[in-house]
Amino acid sequence: MVKMKKLGKKKALTSSWEGPYQFVGYVDGNGDIDFDEGNRLCIIQDVDEHQWEQSFRDSHIYRVLYD
Repeated sequence: MVKMKKLGKKKALTSSWEGPYQFVGYVDGNGDIDFDEGNRLCIIQDVDEHQWEQSFRDSHIYRVLYD
């Protein structure tokens, strides 16, 4: 699971991340799925199973803190 940086204007007290989303794999420069790190474009999937490409630098591992 990953979280992604929100696009648009940033306000001081709002969260700058959204998610969690499912990490599917990496895409090479030709749009082919490549599970090696390739050009560092990630394939991300939401709960409705819509997929899109996201830059690796705009995503982070989603961690859940338990009590």
